[in-house]
Amino acid sequence: MKQKRHLAVIFSDLHIHSYRRFNVDGSRLTNCLKVLFDIGDFCVKNNIKTILFSGDLYDQQKALLTEVVNETVIAFKKFGENYPNQTIYAITGNHDQSTKNLIGNEAVSALSHIEAICPNFVVVDNTNRKIGDSILIQGVPYYEYKEHFATKLSEVSEVAKQADTYKHYLMIHQTPEGIGNEMIPTDTNPKDDAYEPFDHVFCGHIHIHKRITEKFTLVGNPIHRDLADAGHKKGFLVMNLLAPENGMKFIELKGYPQFVRAFEDEEVENEEQMYVVREPRLDEIALKEDANIKDFNTSLEAQDLLTNYWNEVDGKDKELLEIGIGFLPTHKLPSDEDKPNQEE
Repeated sequence: MKQKRHLAVIFSDLHIHSYRRFNVDGSRLTNCLKVLFDIGDFCVKNNIKTILFSGDLYDQQKALLTEVVNETVIAFKKFGENYPNQTIYAITGNHDQSTKNLIGNEAVSALSHIEAICPNFVVVDNTNRKIGDSILIQGVPYYEYKEHFATKLSEVSEVAKQADTYKHYLMIHQTPEGIGNEMIPTDTNPKDDAYEPFDHVFCGHIHIHKRITEKFTLVGNPIHRDLADAGHKKGFLVMNLLAPENGMKFIELKGYPQFVRAFEDEEVENEEQMYVVREPRLDEIALKEDANIKDFNTSLEAQDLLTNYWNEVDGKDKELLEIGIGFLPTHKLPSDEDKPNQEE
């Protein structure tokens, strides 16, 4: 007997924006929106009707350019026209929220206006959607405090327990344990019993793709956003929602520019198609004997700079370091990629 299939595409953290750097003729905004249509074409070609999106559609919701909003609305209207049989189920990420999202004082979601104009774009924040008679999709948007997220996780977990005839899938947008950097404060434990009723959990927010446990996966972003993505392949996932035990497949999205680190005099293959960040060679810089360029330079992320400074002056009080990292906005140094344009 032929095995039943219900394939789904899963992606996250598109971060639509008109970035300041490497934005020749508005190419970066164009590339963000092109991802939607590349995924749509893939779905049509492979007879896939379900798309799951794990948050952060926008990059700068508090300072969205009119151009970004207008072009995004146009793109989603066109998506609905071009792919009427495909439905995107989405949750709200922290970059999609105008304020801190708290229980009892929920933030306005930037996804609401997309849902209003695109009939096949469905927001599943703290709710669920049934697909056919066998699949249940649930979502929890980003919450500022892990205690608030834990409360909502418990609620959706109970729903999954009661609907025991379904295959259950959960989308979240938090920082889980097991991402590979112990210095970054985490919001949730992938081995929490509250995740047990779900056949799989798709987590946005962290831009690397990584399967942390058998049923908990960091989705990752589909294209390069900043220098932290250098060296990483980007794309989306495909899973048979009726047979999650068969795992998932990573589909690389090719043809998009990538961030590359290079020395000032180093040749880069296809440089005109890349986002090349040049760095000087250390042996060409007049340094003091005790200078530490490796641990203290502007190419490092904020949490790395803070961690290196902590190691330099203390290196013992780990709790103090975690508190300091917790004060960093989204735990990283605002680069030119994160800053709004001057018009914003």
